[in-house]
Amino acid sequence: MRTTENKTRVMVVDDEPFIRQIVCRILFDLGYRQTVEASDGEAGLKALRSASWPIGLVMLDIAMPRMDGLQFLRALRGPESGHKAVPVIMLT
Repeated sequence: MRTTENKTRVMVVDDEPFIRQIVCRILFDLGYRQTVEASDGEAGLKALRSASWPIGLVMLDIAMPRMDGLQFLRALRGPESGHKAVPVIMLT
């Protein structure tokens, strides 16, 4: 089976490097070639705010230090975010 390339940019937010690697590999195998990784919610929000390209999907862990997935999601959906419509898949 041949996978077609998907142009959607995906952000993977998880505090475990091995899990990020697995998720990114699965996304790659599914045709998602543009991914960005963040080690916690704070790093994810910083990357979203500083990105010069749009994120089309966020894969988000729930349990993380500093800023967990639910706090990240509240900030993402907040009134000043600018990313309210970005789909999020929660991982745990």
